[in-house]
Amino acid sequence: MTVVSRLARTRLLGLLGLGLLLIACGGETAATTTAPTEAGGTGTTTAEGLPGSLDGELIEFEVPVEGLAVADALDEAAGPVVVYGQLFDDGDGLRLCGGLTRALPPACVGEPLWIDGLDTTGLAFEDHDATRWSEDAIVLEGILDGDTLRDARVR
Repeated sequence: MTVVSRLARTRLLGLLGLGLLLIACGGETAATTTAPTEAGGTGTTTAEGLPGSLDGELIEFEVPVEGLAVADALDEAAGPVVVYGQLFDDGDGLRLCGGLTRALPPACVGEPLWIDGLDTTGLAFEDHDATRWSEDAIVLEGILDGDTLRDARVR
């Protein structure tokens, strides 16, 4: 009976330790930088690890299960591509950004992907002072041509 009690006590302590570990890590998210890493993540994007003083100052969004982050798409060769990010338009043209600052209005962080040919009818935008942006990630497909996504459409 002593062996059973020790075994039960060991299992209980192991489960308790695992529970404490999960609680301690519970506040963490599977966060990425302004250009979220590979698609398929379930975390949100934040400014953690960014150079400079932007830590924690980005609008967070769920990382989609498909597509490339904007920064990764900009490294790709020309051709068909699926990419995700946040739409941003301050009057200079529609762009897909890897992240947006929490300022009002926000600003695109990092190199954007310029968007050509996207019908934005029906897409949800926030707006302030002639600037509009999407708080949620959007997945687009189109033809990558340098820093421009041509014939863009929502996937």
